[in-house]
Amino acid sequence: MKDDDTKNFEILENSPMGVAVVSHADTDTRLTGERLFINDALVKMYGATSRENFQNAEIAKSWVDLKQLRAVEEVMKRREDLVDFEARQRRIDGTEWWVSMNSRPIQFGGRDCTMIWHFDITRRKQAELDLQKSRDEVQMRVEKRFSSLLDGSNQGILIHRNRVPLYANPMLAEMYGYSSPEEIMALESTEVLTHPSYERGTHELRINGEDVAADFQTKGLRKDGSEFWEERRSFTLDWEGEPAVCSMRLDITKKKETEDQFYNAVQSLSEGFAYFNSDDHLVIWNEQFRKRHFGQNKTLEPGISFEDLFRDRVASGLVPSAAGREEDFIKERMEHHNNPGEPFINMHADGTCILINEEKTPDGGTVFTSHDITDQRNTEEAMRVSEARLKNILDNSPTPIYFKDTESRIQLVNRQFEETYGVRWEDIKGKSPVDMYPGEKGERFLEFDMEVLKQQETIKQEEEIDGKTYATSKFPVFDIDGELIGLGGVEMDITERKQAEKKVQDSEAQFRAFIENSPARIILKDTNQRYLLANKAYTDVFGRNEEEFVGKKSSELSWVSKEAVETNEQADGKVLEHGETIRLERVNDPGEITESHWNITKFPVANELGEITGIGGIAIDVTEKKKAELLLQLSENRFRDYGTIASDWFWEMDKNLRFSYFSNRFADISGISPNDLLGKTRRDSGLDGNDDAVMQNIADLKAHRPFRDFEHSRTLPDGHTVYMSTSGVPVFDADGEFQGYRGTGRDVTEQKVAEIVLDQAKQEADEANRAKSDFLSSMSHELRTPLNAILGFSQLLATDPDSPLSEAQKISLNYISKGGHHLLVLIDDVLDLAKIESGKVEYSIEDVVVDRVYKDCLPLVDVKAKERGITITSNSSASEKLVVRADHTRFKQIFLNLLSNAVKYNKKNGTVSVSFDRTPEGMLRTSIQDTGIGISKKNHKELFKPFNRLGQETTETEGTGIGLVVTKQLVTEMGGNIGFESKAHKGSTFWFELPLSEDAMSKVKTSDQENEAIKIKELSGKVLYVEDNPANLDLMEMIISRVEDLSMISTHTAELGLDLAKLENPDVIIMDINLPGMDGFEALAKLRVMNCTLKTPVIALSANATKRDIAVGHEAGFYDYLTKPVDINAVLGAIKSALGTPA
Repeated sequence: MKDDDTKNFEILENSPMGVAVVSHADTDTRLTGERLFINDALVKMYGATSRENFQNAEIAKSWVDLKQLRAVEEVMKRREDLVDFEARQRRIDGTEWWVSMNSRPIQFGGRDCTMIWHFDITRRKQAELDLQKSRDEVQMRVEKRFSSLLDGSNQGILIHRNRVPLYANPMLAEMYGYSSPEEIMALESTEVLTHPSYERGTHELRINGEDVAADFQTKGLRKDGSEFWEERRSFTLDWEGEPAVCSMRLDITKKKETEDQFYNAVQSLSEGFAYFNSDDHLVIWNEQFRKRHFGQNKTLEPGISFEDLFRDRVASGLVPSAAGREEDFIKERMEHHNNPGEPFINMHADGTCILINEEKTPDGGTVFTSHDITDQRNTEEAMRVSEARLKNILDNSPTPIYFKDTESRIQLVNRQFEETYGVRWEDIKGKSPVDMYPGEKGERFLEFDMEVLKQQETIKQEEEIDGKTYATSKFPVFDIDGELIGLGGVEMDITERKQAEKKVQDSEAQFRAFIENSPARIILKDTNQRYLLANKAYTDVFGRNEEEFVGKKSSELSWVSKEAVETNEQADGKVLEHGETIRLERVNDPGEITESHWNITKFPVANELGEITGIGGIAIDVTEKKKAELLLQLSENRFRDYGTIASDWFWEMDKNLRFSYFSNRFADISGISPNDLLGKTRRDSGLDGNDDAVMQNIADLKAHRPFRDFEHSRTLPDGHTVYMSTSGVPVFDADGEFQGYRGTGRDVTEQKVAEIVLDQAKQEADEANRAKSDFLSSMSHELRTPLNAILGFSQLLATDPDSPLSEAQKISLNYISKGGHHLLVLIDDVLDLAKIESGKVEYSIEDVVVDRVYKDCLPLVDVKAKERGITITSNSSASEKLVVRADHTRFKQIFLNLLSNAVKYNKKNGTVSVSFDRTPEGMLRTSIQDTGIGISKKNHKELFKPFNRLGQETTETEGTGIGLVVTKQLVTEMGGNIGFESKAHKGSTFWFELPLSEDAMSKVKTSDQENEAIKIKELSGKVLYVEDNPANLDLMEMIISRVEDLSMISTHTAELGLDLAKLENPDVIIMDINLPGMDGFEALAKLRVMNCTLKTPVIALSANATKRDIAVGHEAGFYDYLTKPVDINAVLGAIKSALGTPA
């Protein structure tokens, strides 16, 4: 032994580890070989008392587990190191301890040996055992809790080892239809829980050395033999210290059914469907996707990318639009695929149109759908054409049509709607009824619309809009899915139909009333001869009412005789069999006492198709007709006798206007034989002519109009002219067809000759009247001219402030003025009488307020009445609301004449009473009663004769004797009446009546305007007066001189007047009409064409004082027309008006 070895052994000897060196031959490498070295520490470890004691011990017995011994020997045999090998050993005393061994092959004393280091790890192992015990206790508690979790799991859990069940939870038992987990634990093998086909499949995989997936779906088998789908997840675990398999199982039958349904649904989709996962690989698709995009024979596999699919499709030529730009097209398509936008349309090579839509899923996948919209596009095009056609139809519909949304807002109207209501669609689109019709009407229309939408059914009603009746039909509108989208409306103007219906109703009512009130007996039966209707005239014969007949046959009515029943049934049967009308005539109905004749008509009643639906019957009492026919025959005989002996003749024409009859008297008068005219028309017979009367008579004959007193003449061969008057009436038959004429004629020769003589006399009288009128008119002009000077200068004298008159002069002037005015009244009365007699008075009939006329007349007689102390009273309150139809001026003239007479012929301090009373005939009677001298009875008949003053011409009372004559004529010609009552010395009452106006008082307006005398005010201007009478010129000069700053120039001819007008440029021109040489009208015409007098006012002042004269003057263009005698205030008023100065 070397020194180094000695040193090493010393170290080993003193080492706390147990060390042993074991030698062994090449064939013996066991631990039980020769121990060449052991240290004390090792001896102590095994409980030996000495090294010798240890050497003699049998090492193999110290190993508790011989398998560990064999493992160590295998390491030594291979000459390998042993590292930290733990083993349980027995000491010599039999106690166990734990040792950790490490070994290494060495050379010791030139021999192959193994050095083995021993470490006593008993304490550590005991600590580990204690720790494991604690762990086991914890594990037990955990397993207990784990077991609770397993038992309460909603998944079935099965733990088995080599298919022998070790654990099953309640859910597993429920899944497989076992009563408890213990029943599953009692199974010999878990194979009975798996469908045989699936069990064989997994077994074959294991036999073939292939792995069975930890997660897989299979079919389970319940205890009752039924199958279900389950999902399994298996993993190994340590169960009670040994490996086992834990299988988690979940019943996925419903899920599987759902998946199958989903798969079937996807496959049954008419759309192409595919799903690509987040890696853009194909996961699921349907046949429509494959066929539509890749052709009938293309096979698809899961996992292929979208890009590869699309490239394959482009390469196959299935995308015509990609030709020539394949890569760009693929790039664009992938861009849209990766960032889906709106759906797009793809046109295929076969012309089909495909709508493609791609959408991303939350997990990053892509859902691809495609829909063949070829038919839809075709349908849309057809719909577009159809909509255009429908719009055209709607716009040409004669009725208004519209569509509203569910809020009753207008969405569409047709042209007729726009035209009917005068609106434009653009203006009313989106408007509701309350927008279009504010107020109650709009609310009512909106309520109607909402009711249609609520009920979702068609509602019809009639509406009154702007005076017309509309039948409105509103109906709900649904989309293709049955969803309510609004309502439509159709409106039809049924105004005419409603009016027609009313007419029909009225007609039916009238028809029924006609039937019920008809004296004819009327019945209606059905085809079984049962009564449907019987009018009162028919039922009254039997003393029954209609209800007792309706629904029954004649044979069922006890009150109808057997004979009548047989007659009726035979007649009714013939009507039903042959469909023809039959007529019968019968004398007396059974039971009637007096003789009567009846015409009975039975006729078929048919419907619109011509089918006979009943029998109608009308029985008319022709008893009187029969009597009339007899009387007619007698009358005809009498007529012919009268025709033979009458002084007139009778004639007839047929419907072609040919003469068919003349009585013999015609030949006696006309000298023409009737036989020469029979069968001829008037033109054929030479009785025609060309004058207006003949042409009018021919027109009457052609129009079938009646004519009367058609006069015509005929010259006889002896040269004597005969005048004849003919009258005729057209004759029509019962159907209204024209049958001809019949008439009479008479000889009017004597009458006609008298008329000719009378006409000649009338012409002579008219000529005399015209001569009289011309004379009176001339006399009026000639008398008015001197009166103008008399009355004009009288007014100047009476009103001259510079030279006031003495009392004697005033009295004298008063007589002059009264005489002049009396003469003026006389002239007016004479002219009025002349006009009335010649029929030239013109009347303007209007509504006249009586009270106003009365109040206008009072001031005109009040002065004379007060002079004589006469009091005038009236019931004027009764006249305030009375209005008559009369000429206002003539009414006032009548009233004033009678009122002035009552004052004129009254006694001093007498009274005049005026009253107004309505008569039952609608007239107003105005009565004027006086307390005057009265009229003796013998003079009553002389009262209304002209120029007869009944003895008053010798008294102081002035008069003309023609006032009452004029008054009576005026009243009569205005449609009134006049009369009087009078006794001598008792007074008189004169009254007149005029027609009352019914509704004129509503038009009467109160007026407080009164004629006021024009007061002279300061004027400024120049007046040109053209007058040929020197006195009149002087009078006008004096009138003008009284007005400060008003001057006058004058001349006596119109010609000189025109020259003065040019030189002086007057402000107003006063022109006489009747001038020597050029008259006033001619002068006015020339003044109107001269620049200097173009706008100068020209006033006419003439003695031509009739209404016609005044009207002609205004028409000619005179500014005003004044009459002579002159009225100073009237003249000054006209001048002031012409100068523009208010009067």
